Amino acid sequence: MRKGIALTLLLLLVSVFAVADIATSVDLAQEIANTANEQIESLIEVAVEKAEKFTVHYTERGMSQNAYETLIDNLAMNSPVRL
Repeated sequence: MRKGIALTLLLLLVSVFAVADIATSVDLAQEIANTANEQIESLIEVAVEKAEKFTVHYTERGMSQNAYETLIDNLAMNSPVRL
């Protein structure tokens, strides 16, 4: 009988630590995802600002259509995040 109770308590203890470890892993994964999302949002903001500047140059300074398209294509190709 004592062995059964000891085994049950041991299994309960292992289960508690396993649940705590899983919760910690989920929290860590959430932090990593949040950091990645912040970095992606920042990169998008920078790309949008550059694209807006290219558009201003195209419309106000008479940039050729080909040069404009090349700049926009290069902006996407040189991005650290590839979609």
